[in-house]
Amino acid sequence: YDFYSEKILFIQENLYNDVDKQIWKSLINALVDNNNNHLLFENYLYYSDQQYLDCVNINNNDNIIEGGIFDGITSSKIAKYLQDWIVYAFDPLSENEKYELLNNRKIKIIRQALWSKVRNLYFINNGAGSYVAEDIFPRDIMTNYSTIKATTVDYFISNNKLAKFDFLKLDVEGAELNVLYGAIESIKQFRPQLAISIYHSLDDFFSIPHLLMSELSNYNFQIRLYSAALMDTVLYAIPKEKFLIKPYTTNKKGTIHVNT
Repeated sequence: YDFYSEKILFIQENLYNDVDKQIWKSLINALVDNNNNHLLFENYLYYSDQQYLDCVNINNNDNIIEGGIFDGITSSKIAKYLQDWIVYAFDPLSENEKYELLNNRKIKIIRQALWSKVRNLYFINNGAGSYVAEDIFPRDIMTNYSTIKATTVDYFISNNKLAKFDFLKLDVEGAELNVLYGAIESIKQFRPQLAISIYHSLDDFFSIPHLLMSELSNYNFQIRLYSAALMDTVLYAIPKEKFLIKPYTTNKKGTIHVNT
């Protein structure tokens, strides 16, 4: 707590409203004392199955980049919002993809990793916990790994001459901060909505929000949880000009939750 105290307070001050501030405080309490989780666990139940899409507003002509597709559930949900536009879905892992994604004209699967630079990376295949790395460590020698190509969001948008960029969703097993370094110029230029996983390492809980809050102006930042164990914690960053206010209430126990 002492090590991250400045970032903790900075993030607290820059979250959108009492819902987000209360969830953040509960999250910090849970990290400090794992027994002090009851309010946090109750909060996450109210957000049902809306992970990555909870606070965003997708239009039918949005350009969307998705980093990490896993089982394709989120890709399919996003595609339903679109008409003739597509989701650019980056994921080198093919074994976990749902086959219907390959036949969905609204989803373009790109078998590359997103990263901070255009380069080759190692892909360590570990099922749902697969990840990319710049180097192979001794612990990885006995695992299933391969060399893959990596690109950046900034390069992809420029190379494909995308005229707009409306939504970025990232769940890339700890590479989120690296990907954001390679996307920050496009984010500043096009001001997309963001849904970023921040739970893959202790440092991610603090460094990812701190980076985005420091670099982006006129954004509202919200935080939601979709697991009772601090997994599946998502930071949303929504440009104020695209922000839709959702009403919220307080129940008898004092828990603040969004009305659906």
